[in-house]
Parts: sequence; C-alpha cells; structure tokens
Amino acid sequence: MPSRVTYDREHTPFRDITIDDFAWESMLDTELVFVTGITAALTQSTADVITYFVDLAYERGIKIALDVNYRSLLWTAQRAREVLGPIAQKSSILFCSRKDGQIVFHAQGEGVEVCRALRDKFGVKTVVSTDQIDGVYLSDEELGDQVFEVTQVPVLDRPGAGDSFVAGVIHGFLHDDVVQGIRYGQRTSAHALTHYGDLTRVSAAELSIPTTTDIVR
Repeated sequence: MPSRVTYDREHTPFRDITIDDFAWESMLDTELVFVTGITAALTQSTADVITYFVDLAYERGIKIALDVNYRSLLWTAQRAREVLGPIAQKSSILFCSRKDGQIVFHAQGEGVEVCRALRDKFGVKTVVSTDQIDGVYLSDEELGDQVFEVTQVPVLDRPGAGDSFVAGVIHGFLHDDVVQGIRYGQRTSAHALTHYGDLTRVSAAELSIPTTTDIVR
C-alpha cells in the first residue's frame, strides 16, 4: 500500500515567519541559495519570505536552486505554479520531477522531454528531473539532454532519499560538473534508501569509493 503523509504544522511558529525575522545580509553571504516548494506551500507568509529571499539573491548575482517538491496535500497545482513559476525563472538550476512538471507546469512529453520543456519554459540553464525507477533526466544549456539509468536497491526507509539526491547534485553543480553531481546524487539517495532515518551522512570522498560487496579488512 502507498504511504500517506500527515502534516502536523497548523500551529507551528514557522508558519508565521515574516521578512523582518531574518538577517538577510548573513544569509546572502553565500555562493548559492536553495529553496523548496514545501516551504512556500505552508502559508502566504512563507511564500512571501521565499520570494523575497530569491529576489535579493537574484539581484546580487547569487546562484539559486529551486526544488519544486510539489505536495498536493499542502496546496493546489495552480497556487504552486503562481508562486514557483517566477522563482523558477530566476533559478540557476531547477529540480522538478517528471510528474511534478506535468501537474504543476503542464510540461508536455515523457521522460527527458518534460525536463527540456521546463528548461525552455523558464529559460533555466540546468534542469534535473527524477522519474522514480524509470530514470534521471538532465537538460542543460551546454550539455544537452541526457538520461541516467536508475539502479534499484532494497528499500528500508523511503523518507530523505529525494533530499539526498538533490544534495549530491548541488555538490557537483557547485564544482562545475553537474553530471558528476547526478552520479553523486544517485549514490547518496541509494544510501538514504538503505538505512533508517531521513538524514544521510556521507562525504564526497566516500561516494568516490568503488562499489563492492567485499569487506575492507
């Protein structure tokens, strides 16, 4: 049976954050700003804060990474499109699953076609899409369209795998090698799926170790 998430955030202080609550100069002392649709989905206030953050970063030439991460239990596809569309246009790299691309942004096609449609729609240099076990897709201004095969692993605990994948890709992206980043992301998400808990702690050096079933003695 499929899992179902219950969001218990109705009375959490984070829902009421405002632009004045943050030390923006400190937060903008960075190479890349990462935002996610889940944060923007909570309330109008959180959406306003995310939009403000992205606008400041864009004005200063800071890289922006958006993970659409659409959650139908939090907001409608139309509302997600209204809030996240302008952010996507300012993004340096966009993460959006094939399914989310079709539901939220009406991207047409299958597989990497959706990935390319999103890049064309928003003018983003790099778009990365996941498609469950069917593949990972890249559409890049310089590298073109690429498809990466997914190797299935035994799943012990599902939460956190998507975030682990994004973290690996961003690591490669910040080192000017998004293809290697996708490989990092695939290995990191495999680690996430095969241990309990939604936090995966693994270094880039560990990800570079050749895969083997042997025990290092």
